[in-house]
This record gives sequence, structure tokens and C-alpha cells, in this order.
Amino acid sequence: MYLEIGGKFLFDPHAARVLPGFDPHAKKEIFAGLLDQAEILFCVDAQDMQGNRQLGDKNVPYADYVLAMVDEIEKTLDIQPHVVINKMDPYALSDEILSFQRSLQRKQYRVRERYLID
Repeated sequence: MYLEIGGKFLFDPHAARVLPGFDPHAKKEIFAGLLDQAEILFCVDAQDMQGNRQLGDKNVPYADYVLAMVDEIEKTLDIQPHVVINKMDPYALSDEILSFQRSLQRKQYRVRERYLID
């Protein structure tokens, strides 16, 4: 089974604001209950990384934010998520993406690639 979780991964204050009664920690509790039955795949957008996307609410480069989130998931849930880099263009791999991938691999994260499909 594949379960996609959007928004903030471990703490979702936006969902709590717009959904009456939603606990901003609910996602963390759900994941904690599924850890013995599931793997976490943290998906990253290669095009956002190449474009050096800045997250508006954090004012932090995309790659730095992703690394911090992956570390936080590991510390909070005591599981090492796998990282999937989506929308990679095999003809235009940038140094940013390759460097990001190597930095994750040095930390012993499993990194998978998904390429653009015409």
C-alpha cells in the first residue's frame, strides 16, 4: 500500500488552522504507529533543487530544508527514511543534485532516482 502525505510531515500547523479539531502532531503519531509495517520514502523535486527554490516560510534553500527534514524524521521517529529524487533529467544533471545525492549517501541514506517521463 502506498500512502502519500502532503503538507508538513511531522508538525502541520496549517492543517490545524483550516481543519477544526485537527491535531498538528497527528501525522507524527500515525507514522510512529506504522513504523514496524512501513518504510518512509521522502520525495524531493530535482527541478526545485536545480532552481535553488527558496521556501517562503523558512527563507532556507530547498536542499538545506530537505536535509534538515530528513534528519528530523530520523531523530523523531527513530527510522531512517529513504530519499527519492523525482523529475531528474538524465541529460541535465546539475552539480547541485549530484552533490545533494552524495551528501545523503555519505550519511548512509538510501537514495533513489525517478527520471522525467516524456
